[in-house]
Amino acid sequence: CCACFGPKGGRQNYCGPKCTAINGGTVMKSAFVWFWVRTRIPERLWKRCMEFVLKNSAGKLEKHFIDPQTGTAQKGSCSGKLRSFLNEGTLTVSDKESFDKIPDVPGLLSYRKDDKQLYVNQGSKWQALSTEQEKDSLLSDLKYKDFKTKTNEALLCFPAINKRMDRLHSPASCSALLIKHPSTPTGMYYLNPQGLSSSPSVHVYCDMTSENRVGVTVIGHDSGSRTLVHGYEDPGSYKRKIKYDISMEQILAIMKQSKNCEQFIKYECFGSAFRFHSVGAYQSWWVSRQGSKVNYWGGAAVNSGKCACGMTNSCASGLKCNCDKNDMTWREDSGYLTDKNTLPVTELRFGDTGGEKGYHTLGKLRCWG
Repeated sequence: CCACFGPKGGRQNYCGPKCTAINGGTVMKSAFVWFWVRTRIPERLWKRCMEFVLKNSAGKLEKHFIDPQTGTAQKGSCSGKLRSFLNEGTLTVSDKESFDKIPDVPGLLSYRKDDKQLYVNQGSKWQALSTEQEKDSLLSDLKYKDFKTKTNEALLCFPAINKRMDRLHSPASCSALLIKHPSTPTGMYYLNPQGLSSSPSVHVYCDMTSENRVGVTVIGHDSGSRTLVHGYEDPGSYKRKIKYDISMEQILAIMKQSKNCEQFIKYECFGSAFRFHSVGAYQSWWVSRQGSKVNYWGGAAVNSGKCACGMTNSCASGLKCNCDKNDMTWREDSGYLTDKNTLPVTELRFGDTGGEKGYHTLGKLRCWG
């Protein structure tokens, strides 16, 4: 190849036929000449890349390009290596008419002299970039909004923080809570009973009104509704295990620091008896937390073999329980179990209901003091 050069600022053709110079040009023979080749509209208008081919050791032509950062030849093509290069300039136009003639090339920058505004092409439209004043105003707004957002987030966190603080410093019982804060209403609260090896706090219901303004810890379970027993003739063949709302460890911790605990129990019978007086031959009973069969009913003394009416000699026919009458008449035995050594009730067992029936009701465990 030969190359032709003109004087500085020249705009004419300086190459004549067969490597001759014209129009005052200068010819350099045996020169390598690089050509800028554009085969498609570039992704960004000023993305420049020089491509050429060279023979390899096997005599085959291979594509190469000049790395614009290092100035060295590299194997490959421009399109495969330089996709991430940024624009190296900005297209300047005088007015809107000229501006509207610019092709849509995503990422292209253009400066309009008439409105002194810089624009970026978004593919199908141009977006004006902010001025310094607009930028400062926008930053100020963003900082204010960010401050406001963080302030609101902090305010939202305060209740949760207070709740955690309350849990860390929660009282040992509902009674202690009411003593510390006399205006505390009935509701759900976190308690921190002593002696727990697991979670230090327990979420329970506090009744602040029923026991003459002494806070009562109320522990619910899954068997509180009035439930029919029918078709179980053999002693204790009906079984109802009681699942409490909190663990037995937590229940025992609450009971241990309470002066009083009670649990209401009721049985409505129609020809279905207890027979607590028949040692080892009970028809129905409840089971203590230790898993033992208990021989008395609510309202009676521990190990008395009686129901509440038996303590006052007011049972039907002078028996120890109303249900022991065992006639086809609806009768009832009910009352509170108060022995902290055996509470809470963990299971209900009933029999003598093959052709007869009954209904059991078990109240929540309540502790106070």
